[in-house]
Amino acid sequence: MRKTYVYTISIFRNGKTKRYILTKDKFRDSLAVELGDTDYVGGWCGITTANYGKADYRIKEMKKPNNLGLLCTNKSYRIFDTEEFERYNKNNEYVLYLGDTCDL
Repeated sequence: MRKTYVYTISIFRNGKTKRYILTKDKFRDSLAVELGDTDYVGGWCGITTANYGKADYRIKEMKKPNNLGLLCTNKSYRIFDTEEFERYNKNNEYVLYLGDTCDL
Protein backbone atom coordinates (compact mmCIF):
# COMPACT_ATOMS: atom_id res chain seq x y z
CA MET A 1 0.00 0.00 0.00
CA ARG A 2 1.32 3.41 -0.93
CA LYS A 3 1.72 6.05 1.77
CA THR A 4 0.15 9.46 1.44
CA TYR A 5 1.81 12.49 2.98
CA VAL A 6 0.74 15.76 4.55
CA TYR A 7 3.07 18.71 3.85
CA THR A 8 3.13 21.27 6.66
CA ILE A 9 4.84 24.54 7.45
CA SER A 10 4.91 26.39 10.76
CA ILE A 11 5.63 30.12 10.90
CA PHE A 12 7.10 31.63 14.08
CA ARG A 13 6.45 35.36 14.35
CA ASN A 14 5.93 37.77 17.26
CA GLY A 15 5.90 34.97 19.81
CA LYS A 16 3.10 33.11 18.02
CA THR A 17 3.12 30.01 15.85
CA LYS A 18 0.82 29.59 12.85
CA ARG A 19 0.57 26.15 11.27
CA TYR A 20 -0.45 25.46 7.69
CA ILE A 21 -1.02 22.48 5.41
CA LEU A 22 0.33 23.03 1.89
CA THR A 23 0.06 21.19 -1.40
CA LYS A 24 3.16 19.27 -2.43
CA ASP A 25 3.99 21.82 -5.14
CA LYS A 26 3.62 24.84 -2.85
CA PHE A 27 5.68 23.07 -0.17
CA ARG A 28 8.43 22.36 -2.72
CA ASP A 29 8.39 25.94 -4.04
CA SER A 30 8.64 27.46 -0.57
CA LEU A 31 11.42 25.10 0.46
CA ALA A 32 13.35 25.76 -2.77
CA VAL A 33 13.28 29.50 -2.12
CA GLU A 34 14.29 29.01 1.52
CA LEU A 35 17.22 26.79 0.51
CA GLY A 36 18.04 28.97 -2.48
CA ASP A 37 21.35 30.49 -3.36
CA THR A 38 21.93 34.22 -2.82
CA ASP A 39 24.18 36.14 -5.18
CA TYR A 40 25.29 39.67 -4.32
CA VAL A 41 25.49 42.12 -7.20
CA GLY A 42 27.75 45.09 -6.68
CA GLY A 43 28.31 44.00 -3.07
CA TRP A 44 24.98 45.34 -1.82
CA CYS A 45 22.07 43.92 -3.84
CA GLY A 46 21.20 40.31 -3.04
CA ILE A 47 19.33 38.13 -5.52
CA THR A 48 18.00 34.79 -4.28
CA THR A 49 17.36 31.99 -6.73
CA ALA A 50 15.32 28.92 -5.84
CA ASN A 51 17.27 25.67 -5.58
CA TYR A 52 14.93 22.83 -6.49
CA GLY A 53 17.72 20.24 -6.33
CA LYS A 54 18.27 20.92 -2.62
CA ALA A 55 14.51 21.05 -2.02
CA ASP A 56 13.89 17.68 -3.68
CA TYR A 57 16.71 16.11 -1.66
CA ARG A 58 15.34 17.51 1.63
CA ILE A 59 11.80 16.35 0.80
CA LYS A 60 13.10 12.84 0.18
CA GLU A 61 14.96 12.93 3.51
CA MET A 62 11.92 14.28 5.41
CA LYS A 63 9.76 11.39 4.18
CA LYS A 64 11.98 8.88 5.95
CA PRO A 65 10.78 7.53 9.32
CA ASN A 66 11.91 9.37 12.46
CA ASN A 67 12.76 12.58 10.60
CA LEU A 68 11.62 15.67 12.49
CA GLY A 69 11.71 18.08 9.57
CA LEU A 70 13.76 21.17 8.78
CA LEU A 71 14.00 24.45 10.68
CA CYS A 72 14.90 27.55 8.65
CA THR A 73 14.98 31.07 10.15
CA ASN A 74 11.34 31.62 11.20
CA LYS A 75 9.86 28.64 9.32
CA SER A 76 9.64 24.96 10.13
CA TYR A 77 8.99 22.41 7.40
CA ARG A 78 7.68 18.94 8.21
CA ILE A 79 6.19 16.05 6.27
CA PHE A 80 3.85 13.59 8.01
CA ASP A 81 2.29 10.42 6.74
CA THR A 82 -1.48 10.55 7.20
CA GLU A 83 -1.60 8.25 10.25
CA GLU A 84 1.13 10.20 12.03
CA PHE A 85 -0.59 13.50 11.22
CA GLU A 86 -3.88 12.33 12.74
CA ARG A 87 -2.08 11.46 15.99
CA TYR A 88 -0.03 14.68 16.00
CA ASN A 89 -2.81 17.14 15.14
CA LYS A 90 -5.21 16.37 17.99
CA ASN A 91 -6.03 20.05 18.61
CA ASN A 92 -6.65 20.81 14.92
CA GLU A 93 -3.99 23.54 14.89
CA TYR A 94 -3.25 23.22 11.17
CA VAL A 95 -5.27 25.01 8.51
CA LEU A 96 -5.21 24.44 4.76
CA TYR A 97 -3.36 27.25 2.97
CA LEU A 98 -4.02 27.76 -0.74
CA GLY A 99 -2.48 31.22 -1.18
CA ASP A 100 0.98 32.21 -2.33
CA THR A 101 3.63 30.85 0.05
CA CYS A 102 5.68 34.05 -0.37
CA ASP A 103 2.94 35.81 1.62
CA LEU A 104 3.65 33.67 4.66
